[in-house]
Parts: sequence; C-alpha cells; structure tokens
Amino acid sequence: MIRLFAVLFGFLAAGTWLAGLSGWPVPGTVIGLVLLLAALIAVPGRWAGLCRSGDEFLRHLSLFYIPAGAGIVERLTVVLHEWLALLLITVVATVAAQLIIALTMRLLLGRWATGGDGQNG
Repeated sequence: MIRLFAVLFGFLAAGTWLAGLSGWPVPGTVIGLVLLLAALIAVPGRWAGLCRSGDEFLRHLSLFYIPAGAGIVERLTVVLHEWLALLLITVVATVAAQLIIALTMRLLLGRWATGGDGQNG
C-alpha cells in the first residue's frame, strides 16, 4: 500500500511540477494522471503488483470525497450565487456522459457480436 501511495504521489508531484513549469491551464493532478496512464500503457507488466494495493485503496475511496465536500463548504457563497449554472452543467454533463457511454457500448458490443472490427468485406 505504501508503494502505491509513493507511485501516486510521485506522478502527482511530476504533474504539478510540469504544470508549474509549462504554464498550461491544466491542473497538475490531471497532468499527473495522464503521465500515470502513459506509464501504465507503456510498461504494462511493471505495475501488476500495485493491483492488490489498488483494490484496497478503492475500498476506502469514499474518504476522498471529504476534501471535495470541504471545498464546497469553503466556497458556499459561490455555490449559492451560481447554483442554477452549476445545476445545469451537472445535468448536461451527466446526460452527455451517459449518452457517450451508451453509444460506445453499442459500438463495441456490435463489433464483439460480429466477431470482427465491424467492417464488411
């Protein structure tokens, strides 16, 4: 578990460092996650040992909502002032995500059912 945290915090630090260095308008956490994804894709066998720790980590994932809740409480005046926009954005984003997932599943299941890449010929 400690190794998993070290890896995650290492990628977080790298992403934060790159965000500060580059001046990109992207949070360092997002850059760190992209770097982690690239590492997982580039060397898939190297990270297999982290899966067991990752499962334990996911069991306690609800604890990570506490900082988000604290952030909302800290910025409550903004939330109260912009509640309609936040509600609309949340509804639109949720519907869009569900539609994209449904279309992707339909495409993938269609390809899987035909046993190929979905192309005729």
